[in-house]
Amino acid sequence: MGSAPTLSHPGDLTDATDGVNGWSSDGEEKGSSISAVTETYDLIAIGSGPAGRRAALEATKLGKRAALVERDDVLGGASTNRGTLPSKTVRAAIVELTGQALGIYGGVRRLKDGIKLDDLVWRAQQVIENERAAIQDELRRNRVDVIAGAAAFADPHVLVVQ
Repeated sequence: MGSAPTLSHPGDLTDATDGVNGWSSDGEEKGSSISAVTETYDLIAIGSGPAGRRAALEATKLGKRAALVERDDVLGGASTNRGTLPSKTVRAAIVELTGQALGIYGGVRRLKDGIKLDDLVWRAQQVIENERAAIQDELRRNRVDVIAGAAAFADPHVLVVQ
């Protein structure tokens, strides 16, 4: 069996309750000086999309110590922030607001006469923000360390976050 993965990153770990906003875009911890920290984990997931998030959560449920490294300013990965979730939400909003969907009792209902792009953007943003909050809460409840920054392998067992 090989050694456990090691993570080297600037400053203290960000708690999932803080999301990834505990770090500035240049990698410096907000409000304090930088010092290198080395942590050892059983599993380190790179990216907070569905695969990375699920891997980290499953590891903690099996009693392992897990971390998740996210380079974006928000949790959720591409599917939550730029892909599947926004596109499906906009589509569903159009179908619902134009009356193309059947109501729960089978009748067609049109909820709004004039749909504007702002209505669709607002709805998509609300759904995305709710999903991000749910992801953040799930990571916090399962004690997954969330670390902001870009990850790179220094060697097969060492991951550096900048």
